[in-house]
Amino acid sequence: MSLKSLFEKPAPPPASGKAYPLTFLGCGSAFNTVLGNNSAYLKLGDDLLLIDCGGDVLPKLVKLHVFDGVRKVHIFITHLHSDHAGGLGNTILYLSSKILRHEPRKICLYHPDRQIVDFLRMQGVVEDTHYTMYVNLWDELFLDDEYAWHPEYYFKPTKHVPTLEGHVWGLDLKMGNEFHLFFSGDTCEWNPDCYDMTEYTAVYQEITEKDNPVHFTYERLLQVTKNFTADEKKRITLMHFDDDFDFERAQTDGFSCAKAQLTLEDLYQ
Repeated sequence: MSLKSLFEKPAPPPASGKAYPLTFLGCGSAFNTVLGNNSAYLKLGDDLLLIDCGGDVLPKLVKLHVFDGVRKVHIFITHLHSDHAGGLGNTILYLSSKILRHEPRKICLYHPDRQIVDFLRMQGVVEDTHYTMYVNLWDELFLDDEYAWHPEYYFKPTKHVPTLEGHVWGLDLKMGNEFHLFFSGDTCEWNPDCYDMTEYTAVYQEITEKDNPVHFTYERLLQVTKNFTADEKKRITLMHFDDDFDFERAQTDGFSCAKAQLTLEDLYQ
């Protein structure tokens, strides 16, 4: 055995063929009072991966019993607008008090900017007391289950509003040959890596039909995907909808659309 082989990462096992779609708690834009805040999750065994955590996310997680059987939670925040992070403090406190009782290493927060620590401290949510902070742009997630290959995450810088310049990211998640997904967060851009859809099992892209310089427009999506195959378009799931979004048009054009598990009306029934 050579010295080099000791440090080489082994090849991941072949894909199992199992699907790993994100489940959306809400799929609306900031002011969509029906579909709620855009947030999605993925369960891998006893680990829960949650992407963004707006103000209405915690009651949905509780009502849907998403925390049942969960032994570790990984929360990814793309940026600090309230519809993406406004419920983060309460969610961490709920987990610390009721689900993963006083085990901060089981409540993992991922965000590339330590300003989020101050943001939470002002709410009485304290690093290493209530949660563990990870600020790396890239790393592996070490799951508590039997998966042969651990997921890797990568925060990809993107552009949104000028007031958050340099503080907004999309999220790339990959687990060996099992899945490779990209979650755009709020952006006015298309991820250049996603021009090659052979690299991705799914792309989750925010969208607007309005002429809006800080969000990704539907007309721009049509330009970007004009040479995509039908299968590639289907693997693009649109999200973060305004209240007048034309779902029928998007589906006719071959795209998938996120669906909220609970609307705000459902939540409070």
